[in-house]
Amino acid sequence: MTNDSANAARFIESNLDIKNKTTAKRNNHLLLILNLLKY
Repeated sequence: MTNDSANAARFIESNLDIKNKTTAKRNNHLLLILNLLKY
């Protein structure tokens, strides 16, 4: 693997990680809102 493709792979991985974190955050917000609506 060349340096460039290693860097590209790392870049893609960190982007996926960021996406997963924002999705998890959004889901947590939805759960909070649903819990608040219950009461």
